[in-house]
Amino acid sequence: MPSDLPRLTVRMEKELINKVNILAKKEARSTNQQIIYILKKYLEQYEQENGHISSPGVSVTKTG
Repeated sequence: MPSDLPRLTVRMEKELINKVNILAKKEARSTNQQIIYILKKYLEQYEQENGHISSPGVSVTKTG
């Protein structure tokens, strides 16, 4: 079933892609879900150190 979520194309070095793929396999996630997990964890840490990032209609929830 197709997703209604917005798409984002990202260009990055092959070595970085390979490392994310390895982590995703180790943590039983898809590469897409691993990237989302990494971004959410980074944003949580950033907000803890620098305060809430406010953007209308945007919410970053805790990752598990």
